[in-house]
Amino acid sequence: MSKNPKEKDGRYHSSNYWDVPQYGKKRWVVGMNLDVDFSKFDGMDLSAEEIASLCIESLNIPPPRKKYAKKAPKPKYGVLRLHKAKLIDRGDDKYISMTVITEERKNKLFWGKGRHVN
Repeated sequence: MSKNPKEKDGRYHSSNYWDVPQYGKKRWVVGMNLDVDFSKFDGMDLSAEEIASLCIESLNIPPPRKKYAKKAPKPKYGVLRLHKAKLIDRGDDKYISMTVITEERKNKLFWGKGRHVN
């Protein structure tokens, strides 16, 4: 994920994903590019989807509770589920391009907002 405040970490898709249950009502699809340190996974024989699911598990962990906080914290990006992932290798640049399913229609860390489909 990027650290530049002007860059966001994903974009809500404007395509229709009818294979996702309750798409456009309670679930939306976000496209993300995941910059991964592949040297950590050298000994393991993992596919791009398996690496992406491991990264999503770590993204779904909420931050620690602040002192005297009344509410339990929520994950930064909401609860994410993997939809599709593939490995992109362009010379020296190697990353995972993936689409994830979220239940948040508007998140300040993603460009745009999820479309409401009747």
